[in-house]
Amino acid sequence: MALGIRWAQTGSAGAWVALTTDPLLWIIVTAPLFLGVFAALGGHQHDGLRGLTAELEDRVKERTADLVSAVDRLRLITDNVADGLLTIDLDGRLVGPASAQAVRWFGEPTDRSGLAEWLKADDPTFGDLLAMGLDQIREDILPVELTLEQLPRQFQSGDRQYEFDARVIPGGRELLLVIRDATDRLALARERAASEERHAVIAQMLRDPGGFQLFRTDCEHLLEEARETDSEATCKKALHTLKGNSAVYGFCRLASVCHQIEDELQDSGAPLLDEEQGKRLQETYADSIQQVAAFLPDEADVVRVSREELLRLADSGGVSEHIRKTLERWTHEPLQPILDRLVSHGERVAERLGKQVDFVAEAGDARVNLDAHGEFIAQLCHVVRNAIDHGVESPDARHAANKPKRATVRLQATDSVEGTLLSVADDGRGIDWEQIAEKAKRLGLPAATAEQRLAALLCDGFSTSDSVSDISGRGVGLGSVWTSAKSLGIHPSLETRIGQGTRMLFLMPHEPPSATRIRAAS
Repeated sequence: MALGIRWAQTGSAGAWVALTTDPLLWIIVTAPLFLGVFAALGGHQHDGLRGLTAELEDRVKERTADLVSAVDRLRLITDNVADGLLTIDLDGRLVGPASAQAVRWFGEPTDRSGLAEWLKADDPTFGDLLAMGLDQIREDILPVELTLEQLPRQFQSGDRQYEFDARVIPGGRELLLVIRDATDRLALARERAASEERHAVIAQMLRDPGGFQLFRTDCEHLLEEARETDSEATCKKALHTLKGNSAVYGFCRLASVCHQIEDELQDSGAPLLDEEQGKRLQETYADSIQQVAAFLPDEADVVRVSREELLRLADSGGVSEHIRKTLERWTHEPLQPILDRLVSHGERVAERLGKQVDFVAEAGDARVNLDAHGEFIAQLCHVVRNAIDHGVESPDARHAANKPKRATVRLQATDSVEGTLLSVADDGRGIDWEQIAEKAKRLGLPAATAEQRLAALLCDGFSTSDSVSDISGRGVGLGSVWTSAKSLGIHPSLETRIGQGTRMLFLMPHEPPSATRIRAAS
């Protein structure tokens, strides 16, 4: 038994096994057998793993192909929508590719392009406003919905006008921008507004053709004054009055341009109109007049006599006193159509402010000498707007004060021996003189006496409103009315009671029957 190994057979035809009492020797002898078995088993497992790996690779390729296909389909969609789509970070830099429409509009963005530069926005303030809005989003102080609302929504690039919406992408570090070309839509909206304006003005003009001619005369005078004056106060008053008169007669586009220029002057601190602003004002007026001039009523059946000729006849010795006064009166303008126009304007203002107001206009046969008092009449729109905006309370406030929800604004004109008394009254909150005094003191104005408080109320730049709108808040209108009235010999006065309302009165003295005080009309 060499090496201490004995071989034995299991059964008559069984396998031979090695028997030994030496463990090391047993391992040496049997190792090849076990290695063969393990190799066979390992090869089988390796083949299984290799098959599983191949299957996983096939699945990855399949999923990758599906993902690429989905991305391609998504890209196909985004590249064929009318809107431009892109993402930016909170520093205003583009992140990732922009959609094909955005590239067609603004060109291929360079690496890390800034949004404002890439959009080629013509307005230099666009980039500043965008940066301020993004800063607020980064600071995360205000609700993100409110911050997004404060981002600029429109910009112009070349001859096209664009609008965009911004949405925060989950994670809060990037924004999705959806840009739309709004040029055609805005042009259509402007045309629709012009058409509505045209219809409203034509209806007004047909009711009162004489008033329309007076409106044109006043507008041209105010335009010239606003563009040519060297006085800041005169410029502001002319612009503000032009805005009010335009709104009264339904020329909303002209009123809107006046308001825009008022904002521009306030923002820039400029005292006077620049050349571009004056040109914009003049062109808007000319276009507005051109839209309706062809619709002036035919006056073929009207015999036209100049005021100069009529007054010359009145002053001649060949007519009775009654006829002389009648002829002179015919040179004056009826006040009822003027008050009716102011009522129409007041109704539009009340609707915009959400206030319920009933208007009453009563002038009877009272007339006004527009050559003598026309400048004052042109200012009355400020009084009406002031009554609605500052005098009349909201429906809820009136209900809380046990008042009817519908307020009343009354415009009246009556003739007397002393002259024509014109008044504008409301049943609103009245003037709180203590509040006027407190604000006057903050502005460094004297307010110890009733006269000083009234002077403060009428001071340029003084307003009881804390905000500026296209209706009021600039502190120009009421003072302009008072100044104009006094300069023309009209006696203004004011009556007010807290909680009951305010009444403004203007006594226009009868003019002496002298043709020299009347401008001749051709």
